Amino acid sequence: MDKDFGEFVFRDRAGHSGLVRLPDVPAETRVRLMERVLREHGDELVDRAIVTVRGGRIRISRSVSG
Repeated sequence: MDKDFGEFVFRDRAGHSGLVRLPDVPAETRVRLMERVLREHGDELVDRAIVTVRGGRIRISRSVSG
């Protein structure tokens, strides 16, 4: 996880409404991929999960509530 986001979300317990990370995803595929993430994982995002998409895999992480 990007160091800044890790510090804000996990160490500092910063509030957020869900987070989608797309490291290494080409710009031309981001819109289509975001549509899929929102359709398939919208409920997890509402519950403040962090969704990371990398190498064709989707990982769901739960943040610590503040």
